[in-house]
Amino acid sequence: MGTLLKSEKEKDMDKKKLIRNILILIALILLLLLGISQCSPKANQNAGGDHNLGTRGGRLILKIKSDTVTNGGFVYQIINNTDDSYSFAEQYKFYEQVNHKWVEVKPKIERIEHMYLEVVPANMTNEFKINYSTWYDLFKPGNYRFELEVMSDQDSSSEYLYDDFAVK
Repeated sequence: MGTLLKSEKEKDMDKKKLIRNILILIALILLLLLGISQCSPKANQNAGGDHNLGTRGGRLILKIKSDTVTNGGFVYQIINNTDDSYSFAEQYKFYEQVNHKWVEVKPKIERIEHMYLEVVPANMTNEFKINYSTWYDLFKPGNYRFELEVMSDQDSSSEYLYDDFAVK
């Protein structure tokens, strides 16, 4: 009888693993489709521009808290002064200023983006912490740019927000 129960438990576990794997596969496919639909021919379309970007008239702002910056992470805020909620996953890039130009910092290993979304409700400010040392080498002293893609929950349009920071 103990063997029969174990066998049923194993079957239940196998079903749960299969369902989990299918959900992970669906999430990866959705992220891939989202990434393909948002591809841009420009490497950094926002370089040198206004930090308050997009069609929202500067009312959607990314701000790094400079007193939290280390060579492996920082705390940042997204200030949403719009009537739309915005969501984002870990779809971000870093750029380093080299000879007055922004050059993308390549990760040391291929990044795995989390399957969950962060939400910034309409007319709210949310604070987030990022530890990028898992995917990138520790940044040497210099000037850097953090660029984050956010998506409107109302019309699914994307915005690219960024802020510059210094590692000392």
